Amino acid sequence: MISQQISLLHDHVALLLVLKELPAGWEAETQELADSIAGTLQRRNRELAALK
Repeated sequence: MISQQISLLHDHVALLLVLKELPAGWEAETQELADSIAGTLQRRNRELAALK
């Protein structure tokens, strides 16, 4: 799951880098992807901590 999310963020940023003009809402979309990754990492860390 984390790998997929990071890959999606990578593709998103790569697309932004090649566009001549950034689309409206690009910052919000990018932040949403980063927040999703952060949430997944926090859940995973809680799960790992519970296993200890």
